[in-house]
Amino acid sequence: MSEPNGPAPLAVTFMAMEPKGAIASYEWDFKDNSPVKAGQSTEHTFMEPGSFTVTLTVRDAKGDFNRASVMVSVNDGGTCSIVPAAFTTTVWPAMNSGPAACTTCHRDGAAASGSALKFVLGGTELQNYNVLRNYAKTSSDTLLSKVIGGMNHSGGKPFVDANSAQYKALS
Repeated sequence: MSEPNGPAPLAVTFMAMEPKGAIASYEWDFKDNSPVKAGQSTEHTFMEPGSFTVTLTVRDAKGDFNRASVMVSVNDGGTCSIVPAAFTTTVWPAMNSGPAACTTCHRDGAAASGSALKFVLGGTELQNYNVLRNYAKTSSDTLLSKVIGGMNHSGGKPFVDANSAQYKALS
């Protein structure tokens, strides 16, 4: 089996090779705090990012055993396939329109193009939702402060204050 990898949640099917001799048990330990599973094959979904050394222990009727392992790499989801309604109706319109639109500066070739938050000008709403989502995963405090003019944000206050509907939807 090649080493499986992908974004969380990651579903993987594990299958032991055809045994040589009589096998009494197969035990799969996924190393992600989930219960050990039995059977020659099993499916498991890794819900959290990380590297997991999945171990198969095979026992015969006498109690002798053998072990084999495979590494599973689960990365952070990275992208969503649908845009939440609150983003579409409340957050994105405030970020993408008006004199304090975030897309004015936070795009390639603009004033904030060197920042970690860069929207895709002309991109889809889904693309820009994922840009914002991924930025917020590591810098949510900065994002929430800057949209209301904090931290010397030169882009102004696109969300007016922390009581605005846009701010509450973003947070």
